[in-house]
Amino acid sequence: MLPQEAHCFQDRGAGRRLAREMAGGGTAVLGQVLAGTGGVGKTQLAARYARDLLRDREIDVLLWITAVKRKAVVDAYAQAAEELLGIVHADSEQAAAQFLAWLQPRGTGSDGERGPGWMVVLDDLADPVDLLADPAVPHIGLWPPAGPHGRTLVTTRRRDAVLTGHGHRCIDVGLFARDESVGYLTQVLSGARRGPGARTADHDDCVARLAGDLGDLPLALSQAAAYLLETELSCAEYRALLSSRTRSLARLVPERGMLPDTQSVSVAAAWSLSLDRADRMRPRGLASPMFELIALLDPSGIPGAVLTGDVARAYLAVRRERGDRGLGGGGWDEGGAGAGAGAEGAVGGGAVGQGAVGEGVVGARGGGEGAGGEGVVDEEDAVEALRALHRMHLIDYTPAVPHQAVRVHQLVQRSIRESLTRDRVDEAARTAATALSYAWPEVERDTALSGALRANTDALRRVAEPALWGEGASKVLFDAGSSLSDAGRYSDARDYFEDLAEQAARRLGPDHRDTLEARLHLADLWALTGHPGESLAALLALLDDYERVCGPDDIDTLRARHEVAHARGLIGDVSGALMGFEQLLVDLQREVGDDRPETLSARGFLALWWGEAGDTAGAVAALEQLVADRERVLGRDHPEPFRARHNLARYRGQAGDAAGAVAAYEELLADRERVLGPDHTETLGNRGELAYWTGESGDSAGALVLFEQLLVDMHRVLGPDHIESLAARGSLAYDWEQAGDLPGSVLAYRQLLDDLLRLFGPHHSQTATGATNLASVLITRGRQHLREGRAMARDGTARRDHHRPPTPDAERRTPMPEETSPPRPARFEQALACFHEARDLTHPEESPGVYGVILHDIADTYRDARDLKEAVEYFRQAVSYKLRADNPSDLATTMTALANTLVSMGEPTEARDVLEQLLAEVPKIEEGERRAAVLHNIGLTYEELGNLGVEGAYQDGIAAYREVLELIDGEADPGWYASVLKDIGDAYEAQDLLAQAHASYEDAVRYTRRIEGASASLITVLIALGRVSRRLGKLEGESAVNGAAATLGGAAAVVNGRVIEDAAGAGAEAGERDQEDVPPPADGIPPLPDAPPPDSRPDSLPDSPPGEGS
Repeated sequence: MLPQEAHCFQDRGAGRRLAREMAGGGTAVLGQVLAGTGGVGKTQLAARYARDLLRDREIDVLLWITAVKRKAVVDAYAQAAEELLGIVHADSEQAAAQFLAWLQPRGTGSDGERGPGWMVVLDDLADPVDLLADPAVPHIGLWPPAGPHGRTLVTTRRRDAVLTGHGHRCIDVGLFARDESVGYLTQVLSGARRGPGARTADHDDCVARLAGDLGDLPLALSQAAAYLLETELSCAEYRALLSSRTRSLARLVPERGMLPDTQSVSVAAAWSLSLDRADRMRPRGLASPMFELIALLDPSGIPGAVLTGDVARAYLAVRRERGDRGLGGGGWDEGGAGAGAGAEGAVGGGAVGQGAVGEGVVGARGGGEGAGGEGVVDEEDAVEALRALHRMHLIDYTPAVPHQAVRVHQLVQRSIRESLTRDRVDEAARTAATALSYAWPEVERDTALSGALRANTDALRRVAEPALWGEGASKVLFDAGSSLSDAGRYSDARDYFEDLAEQAARRLGPDHRDTLEARLHLADLWALTGHPGESLAALLALLDDYERVCGPDDIDTLRARHEVAHARGLIGDVSGALMGFEQLLVDLQREVGDDRPETLSARGFLALWWGEAGDTAGAVAALEQLVADRERVLGRDHPEPFRARHNLARYRGQAGDAAGAVAAYEELLADRERVLGPDHTETLGNRGELAYWTGESGDSAGALVLFEQLLVDMHRVLGPDHIESLAARGSLAYDWEQAGDLPGSVLAYRQLLDDLLRLFGPHHSQTATGATNLASVLITRGRQHLREGRAMARDGTARRDHHRPPTPDAERRTPMPEETSPPRPARFEQALACFHEARDLTHPEESPGVYGVILHDIADTYRDARDLKEAVEYFRQAVSYKLRADNPSDLATTMTALANTLVSMGEPTEARDVLEQLLAEVPKIEEGERRAAVLHNIGLTYEELGNLGVEGAYQDGIAAYREVLELIDGEADPGWYASVLKDIGDAYEAQDLLAQAHASYEDAVRYTRRIEGASASLITVLIALGRVSRRLGKLEGESAVNGAAATLGGAAAVVNGRVIEDAAGAGAEAGERDQEDVPPPADGIPPLPDAPPPDSRPDSLPDSPPGEGS
């Protein structure tokens, strides 16, 4: 008889497809097959289709047979022959044959009537072979015949090839869709079956989550819903019980007799039955132990190599030899097939409709066969065991997807786990852990495989964590964490090892080597996630423990010393890193020899820190030898030689061979793509270096293309929020800056900083670096606006008088930039906006020097906009911050600019005070040429003060000039030397000390003549000399003047006298020292280009921003 229809039956796509496929009757199709695992609702779909045919009177006879055994089918056919045809035969096979013959299509009878319409349902077919003919026995074929008025429908858990083809069509019946699950639970839980006082309906989101917890399995949904109604638990309360695992699944369903929809067979029983059937397939006895391993791993996908490798096969062999399954009760006990699942395998055979017949056979299976077979299990045996499970719909086995070859329903896993003894679970868990570890490649070329192995390790830990800890931690626990780090997921890896270290300390003790090992990984990952200080502190504490527990010469202690030395370098203690690695290398060579990986690694890091210390030649030489040794010991295609070649290419580039670095990285990239794969993190890192050095070699456009392509792949492989993806975005923004696209660079750095703040917060080192980089490009952009503003001012107005102070305004206070009046040109406003944003991004206490640089730029902008009060205020602030930084040269830049601006404002007293303070800082400047440049500027400013009538200013200026002459070499740099001599002459002449002026001018002429192509400078000095000579009024001076005039005659003839005077003015202007300084490139702040002309005094100090003279 037909099974009872499930309460709140869900109309499903599989049912609609069945109706379509069967619409043509039997003319083209011998039969339809509904295949799927137990509990998905195959029986209910078949029953609904049968009811629809009966209701629409499309059939006259319905024969429903529970086809768990061949005999059940034969007996049902024989009983139908007796009931419908009146045939009684002692041989059931003969009676069944006569019934099937009656079903054969025949023409319309003499009375014009056709034969009866019929449908045969073979429910829960256990073995498709049962339906085939076997003359040797003899057995008849039991497939009903095809005909225009007949239909055959089979439900089965099998998916053997025999079920398809030859006119049979198979429809796979899967799980509910999520909306179907939610619809079913909502209907049941809010329906009339809730009595008075029952809880209100649960929220849709909780119901959806419960459906997910139950894996959308119809039978599980029906039993859970029945339990909720019986106990009046809320959805949330039930989910908590389900996830806590404090109760077995058997205790989370109603008891026997209280199941919904007359269910009588539990899911656990159904799956256990399927497993028994799989065990009887070839190779016998392997399906159950194979499923024990599967039950502990990731239901979303298990790599085939884990289940067919040496470790798993050894487990299968031992288990088959023992011949036990280790299964005991548990699972979804007392269950049945509900929620549209029906009662598969539970209902006897019989006919419904015309001449309905009796109860038939209850769906019990026959006796099992022995496990059979002992000895070695080969790979094909393991594969066949997986195929057997696949044929029984217990798993999905797709070897064409090797990293997710096996998928399984989560509740099937849990049911089987709960049916095993604790010892059996632990044994299987240890085997699974070892199998995972053996499957883990030494080089993680395939990121998909690595991800699958990590997911399976996580799944194993969730269900059998205690089994992975014995006398030590299972190796797979370290493999999974290291894989996260190798994939560049440093934050995830840090969290993983933090948990692992805590567990190791609790389970093994704080001094166990595995506990120390986990702490070592954790300390390294603090550095990789941007916390080098925390890393060093953790490593120093760990090193003490290693030396105490293992001894100073133990290899693990030496490894800890390696990490400590590297961590010192990461916090800026390069000398400490070098000393640590030099001492470590000696100890490693003594303890383990020259060719051990630890020794080679120490050599590699020693070379790296030589390079960071500035010894690029030493780094290159050491790395060249290391590459040769690593290739000799490990082979050319090992990742360690790749890393040495990577660093060698980098330091060759830093040594000035950018083209060589590009060639080396191109060659290395080809090797890494071949060995590691295109998506490996080190391959992606190689592409980043190639892009960078392509830009450094002069191909900015090519570098941009490489970075843009790299960023696309990094987002695909690592995700947009990965630390390496973020670094690549920073590199791309930098390349846009180098290519001259400053607006694009500013925008990219802004977006990057927003993401860094979102991901890491304001106090992370990565965020600080992002802010610094944005501030740097904003400074560059601001200076660009400032230069453009100056150019526009020069083009639009006459040259202003720098020596005339502005009209005093005693009432004016120092306003904020937005309050300043009169309005400034747009370019100056844009420059100020950039500088103010850069200032807001810079911490004044952490980076006072950089903060002072930005304030200097703001002051420069106000000065060029002729807002001198604002300029002076910001220069003063800049000086106050630069005094806190250890950069006297940069401090001199701003103090000189402040003094010059005070002079322009008509504040000579304060300007002189600033110069006196500056003179006290000059001895702190170590580099001689830079000190000379500062003194030269000081002298020029004193000269300006003298022009304003400040007593003694000329003498102070001359003293400064004399110090400059002592610091520079007139033979090596005659242009600068001559420029200072002329300035001395100018100061003497301004005081009417004509003889001294004459002598200085004569020396200046002598040095100027040594410069090729310096005719304008020579003209300027000769005119000054002639002017002083005339004033002296000496006869010999008259001759000198005449001689000088004769010398200049040719030039005068060309440019005429008036032009000579203009040239003199131009020469004097060219000779005036631009007294502004660009700050040095501290903390990534780039200076603007500058180059002192060889034939005159420097136009600007080496570190100063662009300025127009004072």
